[in-house]
Amino acid sequence: MKSKQSSISQAFTFLIGLCLLPSTTQAVQTSPESEMLIENLVKQITSTMAAVAEAEKRAGNDVSNLSLVLDLPGKQSSNLGLVLDTDDKQGFRVLSVSPGSLADNLNFQQGDLIASINGIETIFKGEPSAFAELENTVPGDTLRIGLNKQGKLSVIETIVTGQYTPPIKIEVGSESFDNAAPDAAMTARADDQSEIDNLACGSVSVFFSPPLTKRFYNAYVIKIGERVVSPNRSSFRLPPGKHTFYVHELINDSFFTRRSRVSQRPKTIEIDVAANTTYYLAAKFNSDKSTRERDGEYWDPIVWKVREDLPCQL
Repeated sequence: MKSKQSSISQAFTFLIGLCLLPSTTQAVQTSPESEMLIENLVKQITSTMAAVAEAEKRAGNDVSNLSLVLDLPGKQSSNLGLVLDTDDKQGFRVLSVSPGSLADNLNFQQGDLIASINGIETIFKGEPSAFAELENTVPGDTLRIGLNKQGKLSVIETIVTGQYTPPIKIEVGSESFDNAAPDAAMTARADDQSEIDNLACGSVSVFFSPPLTKRFYNAYVIKIGERVVSPNRSSFRLPPGKHTFYVHELINDSFFTRRSRVSQRPKTIEIDVAANTTYYLAAKFNSDKSTRERDGEYWDPIVWKVREDLPCQL
């Protein structure tokens, strides 16, 4: 006779196996290396769910009632591939360069000194900060870096590249399967209502990863004003004016222990959208209130970056 723990593990393995099968509309082709990584992922998830089942059993809970839906939107993050000593009195000294990174392709080497970033000297410790200028870049931004290589000065100009992480959706438990049809219908309605005017000249985005060193984390939007939007949507074009966004956080901080995502309520932020401008949304983690999960004081939605775009309205 199989235990409940074993049944959940096998059912979850079966679920993941189904998710990895090619779609009937489009074949999925992955490299042998990726297939091995995915197989390891299945093992890790199965092992984790077995541990969850055991923990629920010890707590006296009925494992058969366990139901969980994890839905993470896709995101794109920038990574120059540099480790810097920002306390060097001569500038930002390069400690290491990641092989194959943007910095490696630009021929950065250990020991190089970054003298300026977008015209801001690195030895200047006031505001605006050269490090903040570097930290707040998103893919597509232009960086002008003043570089000192063994006494030889040069200026490198480059477009910041990014790494894309696809959306992730994991469902656990019978309840999520029983409600599959209503959930699908709800998602379809949200997608229908999330079509923003592509001719509008203001933009709000959650696509790019914010700087983690500031304890800014990814977020997603479920509603703008009275309009429901898909949580997987990462950017919204809007007409100029004030818009209210209903935001959920995706905080993953070592000082934060999440008790439950199910009970989380969205927070609102009002943005006065201007034409030809993009606003980047994030979730700010308030570490001094990390235990205030129930009342939501542990985080706030913020605009962490504002960028002027090429004019679509004159």
